[in-house]
Amino acid sequence: MFSIKKYMEKKFSKLPPEHFCRWRAVTYWLVLRVFLGSYVRFLYKIEVIGKEKLKTDKPYIVAANHLSNWDPFIIAMASGQFLAFMAKTELFETFFSRWLMDWCGAFSVNRSKLEVSTIKTAINVNKTFWKLAIFPQGTRDASGRINKVSRGFVALAKATKADIMPVSISYTNPKSTGFHKEKITIKVGDPIPYGEVDETINKWCEAISAMSGLEYKPA
Repeated sequence: MFSIKKYMEKKFSKLPPEHFCRWRAVTYWLVLRVFLGSYVRFLYKIEVIGKEKLKTDKPYIVAANHLSNWDPFIIAMASGQFLAFMAKTELFETFFSRWLMDWCGAFSVNRSKLEVSTIKTAINVNKTFWKLAIFPQGTRDASGRINKVSRGFVALAKATKADIMPVSISYTNPKSTGFHKEKITIKVGDPIPYGEVDETINKWCEAISAMSGLEYKPA
């Protein structure tokens, strides 16, 4: 049986280095800085702490906590880097969302397991001037705690020989009207070298907790 989800997953999951080109970088800049960026700046006051840590030639993966649908766009805006986010396949099923994801450098990923195509695309991203970005929690979590962290992002770090750059995002209120600007604080931590999976996950969780104030209780 024909499946749009399977087709989109295949088409937008395994991408060559040339996919992450300067034309996509131009679209990324226009969307984030001009169009969507203007709207976000109307709604929120954004503070970025530790941004200078992202200005390094050493390969790294941006790994952030996930609270809101705005997170990928805000982190991308605030970082000053070209970030290729891993995105769930469902975001590629409708025309506008597919176009936005594709031309802003995102690629499709199966959230239930780490596939070879995902690893190959992650490696290809690191061959370009783009940086890989991921939400280790997999989906939004506004519980106030750090829960359900996927082990796959450590495997990606090992496969790409990249450090893990912990980035926290916190809101005074995600539902801003713009008439009273809510504040978003983004903090960039020190890079975490990949190592034993549970130990690396624990270090990431502790870093995010320390920067954001989210509760974390090691298992």
